[in-house]
Amino acid sequence: MAIQFVERHFVDSVFSLRAVPRRVGLSPGAFGRLFRRETGGPVSALVLTVRMQRAEELLGDPAFSMKEIAARTGYAHPPNFTRAFRRHSGLSPTAFRKARWAQRLGAGAEPHPPGKGAMLESPP
Repeated sequence: MAIQFVERHFVDSVFSLRAVPRRVGLSPGAFGRLFRRETGGPVSALVLTVRMQRAEELLGDPAFSMKEIAARTGYAHPPNFTRAFRRHSGLSPTAFRKARWAQRLGAGAEPHPPGKGAMLESPP
């Protein structure tokens, strides 16, 4: 239940790690211990994983600016998103996007440069 709550609400402006234990009726300490025992890691690791997976999806679409991607992954400040993404993936969001683009070009995508409004693949 906690995992689904995080996956659904990680971008909500009122989302906090304190909201998760309240949602399932436990104290923060009890919830943290139970969650770590069940998953092997802290809730914050789950939140980061969910955010970064979503960021990777959005970076594959050049229609989204970095500011939009930051907001859609729960970061109010784009520099915080960039820092977290770099720590997570080893690449800046821009470098990741370029690498993803190069990968798609190798798979037959149209050779439009990444940028606002560019299409990743030609229409069917």
